[in-house]
Amino acid sequence: MRRIVIVGVTGSGKTTLAKMLSEKLRLDFSDLDELCWLPGWQERPLDEFRRLTNETTQKPAWIISGNGGRVRDVYWPRADTLVWIDYSFSQVFWQLLNRSIRRIINKQVVCNGNTESWQRFFNPKNSIIIWFLKNFYRKKKNFSDLFDNPEAYPGLSFIHLTDPCKTKEWLDSLPTAE
Repeated sequence: MRRIVIVGVTGSGKTTLAKMLSEKLRLDFSDLDELCWLPGWQERPLDEFRRLTNETTQKPAWIISGNGGRVRDVYWPRADTLVWIDYSFSQVFWQLLNRSIRRIINKQVVCNGNTESWQRFFNPKNSIIIWFLKNFYRKKKNFSDLFDNPEAYPGLSFIHLTDPCKTKEWLDSLPTAE
């Protein structure tokens, strides 16, 4: 495992796992949200997003978190491992709700100076909770289809994590890089 992609639905813990894995394996970590979003929650132009993703994943070893469907063709062919965080609806919903409220209260910067706010939280157009509710099962199906068709990505190892306790066990079982 030297070039690792971590995917999952919104709020599943992709970035958290990627950071922990990065520390354990001593690999560079990047978050696609950092590459995708500009300040003010403006989406970066696609050509620039693709260029940044390309630069990030040309290194010999890395971890990247995020689904990045618009740039998947750039970095998936370079990956050797795909980790899918596939927790239950209720698990992810509560993680996302708690994370969002914590970020709003603490004014925590999410990426590139962007923060979550009560206004965004309750705005049907921008609410991450509404995004989650609309997309959970569609995203889960998309990842399930990918995992059911591993021959489409030769040379890519697939790791399917379905429970936070099992995820911790898997992470703990990995050797620590020196």
